Amino acid sequence: SSCFTDGSLLWAGYQTLGEEYVGIVQVDPTKRQIPSRGRRCLFVLCHSFIPYVLEKVLVCLENELEGGQEMHGSVGSRRQVASGWWSLECWLRRGVQLAVGLLTEQQRRECQPAVFVIQQSVALLHRLHVALFYISSSFYDMSKRAAGISYVSQSWMENSVQ
Repeated sequence: SSCFTDGSLLWAGYQTLGEEYVGIVQVDPTKRQIPSRGRRCLFVLCHSFIPYVLEKVLVCLENELEGGQEMHGSVGSRRQVASGWWSLECWLRRGVQLAVGLLTEQQRRECQPAVFVIQQSVALLHRLHVALFYISSSFYDMSKRAAGISYVSQSWMENSVQ
């Protein structure tokens, strides 16, 4: 089995089945080593956790700003009990409720368009990033760009090691 430049890390276990099939390997910005554990954790955080939290916060914020105090006694409370106090969504909802509770009614009305603009901006940013990928052929995922993870061909990697 082939090794990286330092000879200690084998490629096995660092590729998805698709990456192995097409003969590519994820690498760090030096293009000489596989991404560090910290870099891979940053990728996972940016790829799954941050978009999830952002979406939940924006939806909760939108609901709180639109519904105001009427929601607290109805469906929102039943859903909160059903999901349990330990769920991330429940914690986010409580935080948003506390933050929105500090706003005056006029501030709430003024914030509603801002939430819509943020939601649309996130979608637009994603589309622009995909367009940039098709132009430059690098970093399909914003999370890989943020973590600095790219791909190289295994044959290119083997030739550069020798």
